[in-house]
Amino acid sequence: MSSTAQVHFAAEFITFLAAAAGLALVLLRSELLCRSTWAKWLLAGGFLAIGTAAFLLGSLIVSDKNDAPVLIVRAVGIAAAAGGSFSWAAGPNSRRVLWVGLMFLAGALAIEAQHPSLAADGLLSVGAVGVGAAVLAISRRSIAARVAATAAGALLLLVLVLSLALSSVLSSTVQREAFRLPATRATSSSSRTRPPVSSTPDEPTRSSRSPTTRPGGTRPTPHARRTGGPWSRPPSA
Repeated sequence: MSSTAQVHFAAEFITFLAAAAGLALVLLRSELLCRSTWAKWLLAGGFLAIGTAAFLLGSLIVSDKNDAPVLIVRAVGIAAAAGGSFSWAAGPNSRRVLWVGLMFLAGALAIEAQHPSLAADGLLSVGAVGVGAAVLAISRRSIAARVAATAAGALLLLVLVLSLALSSVLSSTVQREAFRLPATRATSSSSRTRPPVSSTPDEPTRSSRSPTTRPGGTRPTPHARRTGGPWSRPPSA
């Protein structure tokens, strides 16, 4: 996994974390967020859509970052969360923080629709932090919600850190194997094409006939010389 992919994964994971926290707070303690039922369901649907889009893109179930259906789901989620915030019951400050976070999410969505880049991931991360900060500020009004939100946030941040560390280790391992494999193939190919080398040096060739060997291939014996054999010299006159 490259550094760009790691940044994109971190941005989508933070967005998923903020959306999951908002959805849990709406379902468990909706009276802390909104006054009416329609606002509750708008906020729940908005957080669900934002979290679903972040999960699909972050887990690479949808590998195309500017996939139109996923971006439409994210856009619908942002619009639903913004509409549900008009019946906000948690105070104006947290609503402003939520609106700022949703604006950054919308800006990231506009950039991703044109061309995915690190700028879109940065805006997405900032927007997710804003939404999460608004949800965390509201959860402090309830002890149970605050404990649950803190525990869930710590657990999910731990998962994020471990995921990034593991992906970095796997990426470096894959890169080392990718560089080593061509070298191994080249070495094996050169060893197959190289002519075999004899394990023992060639022995010097020896003459099949010694200097004293006659044309017949045999050497005259002293007896043959004395008795006038075929290789004896004729007597001198």
